[in-house]
Amino acid sequence: MPRGARQSVRDSELFAAILRCMTKAEQTGRSFCSHESERKRALNGVRLAAFWQRLLGYFLDTVFAVMVWWPLELGFRHYVLHERQIEMKWDFHEAGNMVVMLLYWGLGNYLGNGQTPGK
Repeated sequence: MPRGARQSVRDSELFAAILRCMTKAEQTGRSFCSHESERKRALNGVRLAAFWQRLLGYFLDTVFAVMVWWPLELGFRHYVLHERQIEMKWDFHEAGNMVVMLLYWGLGNYLGNGQTPGK
């Protein structure tokens, strides 16, 4: 079979898979529908998390990140900056907090194959 014909068959199969997925998604409500690679097509029809589940995951990830940040921040302020009266606050605008959050989510997604502990 010529290369162009094979590409045409693959395109028509992909188009049929997209139509099946979109029809199923309309019937079941929230579900994943892909039009890309084989891996993504394997996820077609997988139910997506509701808002409250995503919010709970974000909350758990934030709690875990604070559990990592707190001893690091306390140790840095006490042993490096030699502060006697340590006042700590979790704020997304402070450099230490942003570094911990970026490292937490970055490493969590990388090591967890796209999933942090909160997910």
